[in-house]
Amino acid sequence: MLLKPGMLLVRLSEHSSPLQVHEKHVLSSAGWTAFWIAVTWVVPIVKTFLFHFQGEAMANSWSDLPLAINMIGPMAFKQNGVTLDVWFPKLEEDFKHQAGIGTNLNSFIFDGKLREFTLLDPNPPQYASTTAAYYPSSYDRQSNGTNQKKVCSPYFVEPKKYEPTSYFIHLTLPRPKWMIGLNPVSCMIYENGKSTTSNYQLRPVGFRLLYERAGVPVLTSDLDRKFSYYPPFDPAPEEKQLEMFINYVPFVYTGGDGEAEDDFKRLGDMLDLKLKLKIEPPGKQVPLGPLHNCKSANIILF
Repeated sequence: MLLKPGMLLVRLSEHSSPLQVHEKHVLSSAGWTAFWIAVTWVVPIVKTFLFHFQGEAMANSWSDLPLAINMIGPMAFKQNGVTLDVWFPKLEEDFKHQAGIGTNLNSFIFDGKLREFTLLDPNPPQYASTTAAYYPSSYDRQSNGTNQKKVCSPYFVEPKKYEPTSYFIHLTLPRPKWMIGLNPVSCMIYENGKSTTSNYQLRPVGFRLLYERAGVPVLTSDLDRKFSYYPPFDPAPEEKQLEMFINYVPFVYTGGDGEAEDDFKRLGDMLDLKLKLKIEPPGKQVPLGPLHNCKSANIILF
């Protein structure tokens, strides 16, 4: 007689009748079916529940910590009430870039299939407006034997076209309590086709957004209700602040200024602004921050 898996669960005595064997075989098959259902359906559900419970327990351990989000790359920022809108331009194929969001554990890459995103947490702000700070507020340097002062300040402009329509990514975040300028670069910004007598000015190439409470950040998209990305955090026991990044960086850093100047031009084109960026030649500007792969200034919209 051919044995089936269910029959292996039954130990028959040598005195069993054919009818008894048949009955026990039926019972053992039902038991095997129940076992298979448990393994296939119940166990994964229990594991998912436990994983979710564990994740919530871990989140509760750090959700009250402050959160810093470092944003680097050619982007346009605009504060709209309790939200902060950020647009990423379409960049030239000759200078391929990659944009993404994440933590030191993993990341999600913006591939352009979805263009609209919202970060639902950090927790909504409880303050009237964002406070901005740009460093250095001033510094002295030697130029032709004379002292000069430079102040870091973003490029503010009122766009001719709002909202942008030809963009790569549009991201909406809760309004931060603080916006700190990052990695200032000495450059000159002026309208294309017009001569300029402007001096080189320090401009941040990114911002550090500071929130008082992290909550449980989740990235969603109105274009795909099923999409969600939860940035994972793994803070040390005594760590006082969580960190995330939202970056737009080149695949290959050439070390030259042409790439950054082209990136800024594309950023201006997205806003229907014919702007040019000219970075101060090497050797004439004082390095102010760590090495980084982006030199393109940001734009803040009125």
